[in-house]
Order: sequence, then structure tokens, then C-alpha cells
Amino acid sequence: MPNLILYNGKLTTQDPNYPHATALALRDGQILALGSDPDIRALARTHTQQIDLNDRRLLPGLTDAHFHLYDWAMLRRGIALAGTVSLAEVRERVQLAIQRATPGQWILGQGWNQDAWPNPQLPDRTDLDDLTPDNPVILWRADLHLAPLGLVASVQPLHVSDDMATIDRACGERAQWAYAFRNLLDAGTTLALGSDCPVASPNPFWGIHTAVTRQHRDGTPVGGWHPTQ
Repeated sequence: MPNLILYNGKLTTQDPNYPHATALALRDGQILALGSDPDIRALARTHTQQIDLNDRRLLPGLTDAHFHLYDWAMLRRGIALAGTVSLAEVRERVQLAIQRATPGQWILGQGWNQDAWPNPQLPDRTDLDDLTPDNPVILWRADLHLAPLGLVASVQPLHVSDDMATIDRACGERAQWAYAFRNLLDAGTTLALGSDCPVASPNPFWGIHTAVTRQHRDGTPVGGWHPTQ
């Protein structure tokens, strides 16, 4: 019998035969049943705690398995370069930061990915020197971490969208074995999903989106990158 019932809520089950529910029964943190308020509340006993969700959305608690908290916190004080679409845009953001900085102050930034630019050329110091005669600058790329293998594999799905173009160029046909999440699952491996923040966004739903669709946020490539994975 449940020791906790949540009711009068909005639950999405991802079961096409029963896509929505309003109540959930749990025991010691494990889900026992979900369904309508009357059906689930009928399972209650005298010791069962019942919580009215007041028609709010119920979401799972998500834990990031790979997160560089100190680096993320420090870089939030710098230039956010994730999503920049060109070197020119990176230069614009650096220019704005310099206007607010004092001479000699370090300019920090992170998140650029040249593979998302029309000309995927790695930048170097000569691309910024004219902007920064009085300020030292460090701009970190949105970088790759390889997942360790074992009984539990730490994987960062957002790197799929960051790296697919580079992997295709560097590996050709062998790219199909990169970020092989489905193969790992089929082999009985537990996947611990993380963001690798601040290398990628800490938003867990973007990570889940990439893991499921194998696509960028704009829906490309059509059908997903090596979608069998």
C-alpha cells in the first residue's frame, strides 16, 4: 500500500495508450500506480500522506551526473558565448565586455563552437588582438569529454549536438559509433546523464531532448544524427 499519494495534478506518462493522469501513488520513493484521482485515492490507508497538487504539473526530480559547479559559477561572471553563430558575434560580445571592464581586467568567456559557424575555422589570438590591447582574454570552447565505460557510463547527450559535425569530418563512417547510447543500453549498461556544465547548458530537458532526438534545437539534421542510437 502507498505511503504517499499525489493527486489533482498534471502528469504526462509517455504511454500512448494512457498519455495523461492526475494522480500518483508511491511507497518509499517507488511508483506503485498512476491514474485518476478516484482510482488512486482509493488505495489510501490511514497512514498514507495525501498531497493536493492544485492542478500543477508534476515533474521528476533530475540529478545531473556530471557538473563542474565551481567552473560554472565562475564563468557565469564572464561572457556567455553558447549559441554564437559566427566569429563576428563572438567579437561583438567581447567588445561589449571590454567597454564595461577596467584596463588590465581579465575578460573571461566560454561556450563558442566553431562547428556552428558558416566558416568552421578555429579562431586564434589574432582574431581578438585588435579589440583587446589593454585586457587579457580567455575564451573557452564548448569542449568534448569522453564518457567512461563500465557498469555505469557517464554520458553527456548535449555534446552530440555540439560535436556531430566535427565527428563526421574526422571519423567518416566511424562516426556511427560515437555517442552510442542505444548500444550501451542494449548491452545492459546504466547511463548516468549529465550536462558537463559549464561545457554545456545545465538545463536537463535540453539534454533529454538531444538524447531522444539526436538533433539540434532547430530540428536538424532531419531524422536525427545516427538515430538508431
